[in-house]
Amino acid sequence: MLKEKIATMVREALKEIEKRKSCLRCEMKIVNIFICLFILNAPISYSQTEWFKIYSDTTKMFESVYFINPDTGWVVGLNGTIMKTSDSGNNWTLQASNTTSALYSICFINSDTGWIVGNLNTILRTTDGGVNWSLRPNPGSGVLESVVFLNSNIGYAIGGVSILKTTDGGENWITKITNAITISDWLKDCFFINPDIGWAVGRGSRIIKTTDGGESWASQYYLGGLFDDLYSVYFLNPDTGYTVGYNGKKYKTTDGGKNWIILTGGNTNHLQSLQFINDTGWAVGSYGTILRTDDGGKNWIQQISGTSNQLRSVYFVNIHNGFTVGYGGTILKTTSINTSVDINNYSNLTTFKLSQNYPNPFNPSTTIQFSLRQPNHVLLRILDISGKEVAVLLNEQREAGAYYYSFDGSKLSSGTYFIELRAGSYSCSKKMMLVK
Repeated sequence: MLKEKIATMVREALKEIEKRKSCLRCEMKIVNIFICLFILNAPISYSQTEWFKIYSDTTKMFESVYFINPDTGWVVGLNGTIMKTSDSGNNWTLQASNTTSALYSICFINSDTGWIVGNLNTILRTTDGGVNWSLRPNPGSGVLESVVFLNSNIGYAIGGVSILKTTDGGENWITKITNAITISDWLKDCFFINPDIGWAVGRGSRIIKTTDGGESWASQYYLGGLFDDLYSVYFLNPDTGYTVGYNGKKYKTTDGGKNWIILTGGNTNHLQSLQFINDTGWAVGSYGTILRTDDGGKNWIQQISGTSNQLRSVYFVNIHNGFTVGYGGTILKTTSINTSVDINNYSNLTTFKLSQNYPNPFNPSTTIQFSLRQPNHVLLRILDISGKEVAVLLNEQREAGAYYYSFDGSKLSSGTYFIELRAGSYSCSKKMMLVK
């Protein structure tokens, strides 16, 4: 269609030149048209990870996000705010925290059992998915900024100079004293690979490690500078870990923390939170910064967040489904849809189309492809054999183009499912088989 229009333009220009051969403008017109033809004949493609806003209430300040699957998750923040979603962030419900303390970190081990920590030694626990939260007494000394549980019994909470541990699901907490930190260090985050081995980071680029379940801690790294704070730490295994912090600082270890190397790339905005899945990692921070690496931190690419608000926490359920939250009531989501558009093929799109997923049967991931001839609101969801909705993959406005969605069915049982696409008046479904 585009080529036909351009060909018509060429014919008209040739006629004009024939009539007025001395017209330099006409000659330039022909040159420009052929340049356009050359450009338009070349396939144009792009690949991007899109982040889009799924919640906005500027009165709220979010500090932490946690999801147990692509649909079910919680966010917490200042003034005792707790919110839960059961539909991948399309709708959020406020939960009663019974506190006005700032809440800084949240962790769940299943859909029912979770913990939150915050200011004024606040530790909350739920055993019913957040319907009820109970305040748990503890010997903390001010503020708790990070909580992690390894199972239903063993968990840790840290903040300032406090390192707390529980072995009974948070019913009781004990203080783990260490001479590896001082009041000036101020711990900000912790991460445990198993009940015994863990790390904590804080001011002055302080990094400490335990190998005996918090009984003793050894200092691994310390700069001591006024502006060298580390805010987040994440380990993939006992050897490979990462930490980020002030002025975009990024460090990596491959020997359990004995040695740390500086990672370059990204920008100098403060990085508040990070997470890795194999070699792919994300870091978020000030001014809406979202960085991604796909090679274990060698290279970092800045992604478009669409916000200038500070982002405080990032959480990925899997490599395709992620969430980040921050100040100004910001909650962003990505479903890692890679859009690839060939201008020649795009011009031939005459309708909406849902293609058969591939591979099919699949286990556990499959790719869903659909095409939009024009911008439209898109609903892409998964139904079970009875027609019950089991997952909403997309429910938002999309531009015209060809879209590819990688669906992870690891949380579903084997069986027959249906992909349903709705775009305006267009509706189509395809059958797919999950075989485990």
